[in-house]
Amino acid sequence: MMGELVFVLRCLALTAAIVTFSQLQVRGESIEDHVDQAFRASKAAQWVQSAATGGALAIQNAFNSVKNGVDQALSPDKEQPTRFERAGR
Repeated sequence: MMGELVFVLRCLALTAAIVTFSQLQVRGESIEDHVDQAFRASKAAQWVQSAATGGALAIQNAFNSVKNGVDQALSPDKEQPTRFERAGR
């Protein structure tokens, strides 16, 4: 029980130290901002962004394809009488 409490307190102290350190200003910007810009400019982040864009486009195309198929299936064919016209005969 006491060991768990010590572990939690150590984690809390380490987290507080990291957050405090990341807020230090270097050349007018915080270290956190410098790290964020470095991550955003990395090749890995660009690759993930392009993959996410492609995935979103694929989902959009699939949705439009299904929507158009349903619209065509539910819209009455101009040459065929509608079910209401057939029922009225």
